[in-house]
Amino acid sequence: MKINLRVHFYDTDTMGVVHHSNYIRWFETGRVEFLRTLGIDLNEMLHDGILFPIVEIQAKYLIRRAGQEKILVEGFSRNVFTDAVTGKICKLPEKYFSKLNFSE
Repeated sequence: MKINLRVHFYDTDTMGVVHHSNYIRWFETGRVEFLRTLGIDLNEMLHDGILFPIVEIQAKYLIRRAGQEKILVEGFSRNVFTDAVTGKICKLPEKYFSKLNFSE
């Protein structure tokens, strides 16, 4: 999924380069938007007692233009579904699984 976001002055360091911590925040925006396009609402999952933590994340910086007019970053995250009470990995209820099952 591609998300277009504006780089603000406060996102950069003193050299005018986007600080690496912002990419994780932007990846989260992409993750939430991706799930939303599939019809999955994270607030509903939380209400159902399911948490969706990230256990691994990677970033590859592809484009950076002067003045931060445009950047392109490719990201990957591995997530697990966990029970909000026990914190243990859990089976995803069918109402969510069917929306994430791309093999159909």
